[in-house]
Amino acid sequence: GYNRTGLAAYRLKNPTLTSVKKSGSRVIIKWNKVPCQGYQLQVAHYTDTSTWYKFTPSPQNATSGYLARSQWPCGSGKYYIRIRCQKTNKDRGTTWSEYSPWKSVTVN
Repeated sequence: GYNRTGLAAYRLKNPTLTSVKKSGSRVIIKWNKVPCQGYQLQVAHYTDTSTWYKFTPSPQNATSGYLARSQWPCGSGKYYIRIRCQKTNKDRGTTWSEYSPWKSVTVN
């Protein structure tokens, strides 16, 4: 595709969440690897899906990560998790993929 100034835009392949599991006080999150420069996980409490909290896995090209109990923004409850990826180019800026379908997890 092309943007309004005629420069080619990237079409990024969408990552998908492959696993979301509780393990003690952590939630382990895994996703499929796609060609990109980094990922962004987003978490929302099930009562407010208009507010998504952003987390960047470390390293950025990882295919799994975890969130500790203290990182969940609203304490205990049910959450939705989704992921997207990004690529930055010097002349085109940053392009983001679409979000993956979300998966739910309950944090105690």
